[in-house]
Amino acid sequence: MKSVNKADYTPERIQRLFSGIPFFNEVLRADAEQFERLMVLSDVLEAAPGESVIRQGDTDRCLYFLLRGQ
Repeated sequence: MKSVNKADYTPERIQRLFSGIPFFNEVLRADAEQFERLMVLSDVLEAAPGESVIRQGDTDRCLYFLLRGQ
């Protein structure tokens, strides 16, 4: 996976992407300040077709939300 170019992803664009994720919507409704912290700390990553994001049994310190694909 690779990080996207931050210049291509304005905060508004990232917020639109995240708006489709119930977790982020709940945080935004409950605490806008906390949501802003999540926005600052979040990264958008792209995986190539067929590339695995995480496999069963793997551990990671990150939380992933799949925006497209399966």
